[in-house]
Amino acid sequence: AVQKKQAQAAEQFANDLIRQVTEAMTVTIPAAMVENQLDGLINELRGHLQAQGVSLEQYLEMGNTTMEQLRDHAREQAAAAARYELAMTEIARREGIDISEADVDAKYAELSKQYGLSVELLRQQLPPLRLRHDLKLAAAQAARDKLPVSGWAAENLERAKAAGITDGARPQGWCTRQEAALMILSQRETK
Repeated sequence: AVQKKQAQAAEQFANDLIRQVTEAMTVTIPAAMVENQLDGLINELRGHLQAQGVSLEQYLEMGNTTMEQLRDHAREQAAAAARYELAMTEIARREGIDISEADVDAKYAELSKQYGLSVELLRQQLPPLRLRHDLKLAAAQAARDKLPVSGWAAENLERAKAAGITDGARPQGWCTRQEAALMILSQRETK
C-alpha cells in the first residue's frame, strides 16, 4: 500500500512538473494543428478499442461521455503533441534534415517485414507524405540527442550522479515521468 501511494505521488508530481513546463512555453500553436493531433489521438483510441472488440461509440456510451467531452478531455494532450511536433520540425529545418524517397521505401519495406503486411496496404494506411514527416521528426529527435551537453548540464549531471539521484544513463535523452519522479524522490530522500 505504501509503494502504491509513493508511485501515485510520484506520477502526480511528474504530471504536475510536465504541465508547468508545458504551460511556460511561449509558442502559438495553430488551432488546426491541435485539431489534427486531436483527430489522430481519437483515431488511435478507436484502433485500440477495435483491437479489444469495442467500438468507440460503445466506449463513449459505457463512460456516459459524448464525443465532444472526449475531445475536450484530450485537447491538452493534443496541444502538447503539437508543441513537440513544432519543436522537432524546427530542429529538422535548422539541421537541414531531408528524407529521401529511398528512405521512405526502406521504411515501408521494414514495416512490411515487421508486420507481415504488403507495402501497398501500408502505403494506403500510412501515406508517404505522413511517413516522410514522421521519419523527419524521428531524425530531428536523433539530431537533438546528439547535440553537445552544455557545461552547466554536464556539471549538474555529475552532481546528481555523486548524490545517487541518477546513474547518468542517457544524459541527453528524454526521461519518462516515472524516471523523473524517481530521481526527484531520490533527491528528497538524500536531504
